[in-house]
Amino acid sequence: LCNFDYPSPDLPASILFAFPALAIGFGLMVASAVCDRSLLKRRVPGAAALATLAYSLYLTHKSVAHATHQMLSVWTAQADWRSVCIYAVACLSVASLLYFAVERPFLRLRFSRAARQKSALAEREVRLDPAI
Repeated sequence: LCNFDYPSPDLPASILFAFPALAIGFGLMVASAVCDRSLLKRRVPGAAALATLAYSLYLTHKSVAHATHQMLSVWTAQADWRSVCIYAVACLSVASLLYFAVERPFLRLRFSRAARQKSALAEREVRLDPAI
């Protein structure tokens, strides 16, 4: 639609055609994911792990990629498959560390605390009205 270039907001054709076409395309992908026989319903190896790390990856990927580029500039100077692999390994490693060292322990703490509060609330209710 735009000479195979990313839709530019400066071009009227992009505003009128490319952005709505992109939105319709994403909408069709979401609609096809709901269908029972969709290709998007197939299990993808590693997708569950990536979904688990998604929030940690979202929080850290920009700074980790920048730090990796600064520290390993010899290997990441050219934009090729090697630099992409280095960035991916670095970002996934830091996201995994953040998930397993911070996010997961605090989720367990939250769930155990909520369970204790729920049992304390039930005990209080029984003391108020023993017929329950």
